[in-house]
Amino acid sequence: MTGTDDRLVIADEELTSRLIVGTGGATNLKILERAIVASGVELATVALRRVDALAQGSVLTAYMAREAFETAWIKDAGIATASDTAYAMELGCDGVLLASAVTRAQDPVRMAETVRKAVEAGRLAYRGGRIPHRLYAEASTTFEGIPQVLGPDARP
Repeated sequence: MTGTDDRLVIADEELTSRLIVGTGGATNLKILERAIVASGVELATVALRRVDALAQGSVLTAYMAREAFETAWIKDAGIATASDTAYAMELGCDGVLLASAVTRAQDPVRMAETVRKAVEAGRLAYRGGRIPHRLYAEASTTFEGIPQVLGPDARP
């Protein structure tokens, strides 16, 4: 994405993608597979309804262990489209976890690719150091130093 100096590290694993895709809400596993590939993710979550009931205890234990330690700030709810994803990254999230935005989209594969690019754009914007929000517009050029194009004796 932007070089090795900007890697996301989770549990001592370096990830180049800051997007994590979940499988919840997927109705077609073949389309889900294509969407995950299109998203470019290195980490995907599996909906518990897709996991054997005996394995659910292990998943819960792993989840509680993760919660016990400090982790990266991952936005994991309320993402409906690519602009939400970009905004979360601009605010400084370390990554985005989403499922429904992709799995319930009209075209899950295209949406997966779109949110991948939005994560990258949002992270670049965050690292670029956005200007503060303003209540009113403010001219970026002052009147001082503007050349007089009509000449010194001309009247506007």
